[in-house]
Amino acid sequence: MNKIPKQICGIYYLYNGEEIVYIGKSWNVYYRVGQHAMNCIDFDCWTYEQFDKESLTQAERDALLKHRPKYNKFSRDQSWRKTARQPTYRQSSSFS
Repeated sequence: MNKIPKQICGIYYLYNGEEIVYIGKSWNVYYRVGQHAMNCIDFDCWTYEQFDKESLTQAERDALLKHRPKYNKFSRDQSWRKTARQPTYRQSSSFS
C-alpha cells in the first residue's frame, strides 16, 4: 500500500464512481480533500497531480476546461451535498 504524503501542492480530483465531480487546487492537497469530506460533498475517491505553486492556477484552469466537473459551478443549489462517506485515495498514472 502506498503512503500518501501529508503535504502536497497540486490539483486534486474528486470522483463519484468513475466520474470526476470536482477539481480543486491547494498547497496542501491532503488537508483540503479532508475538508471536502467533512463538508459532505458526494464523492467516493480522489487522486491528485503535483505542481509547483507557480503553475498551480493554470494547471487547475486547464483541468477544469478539459473535464468540466459538475460541482465546480457556482450555484445556490446545494442538492449535491449528501450524507458523509469515507472517500478513498485512488492511485493514478495520468490524466491524458
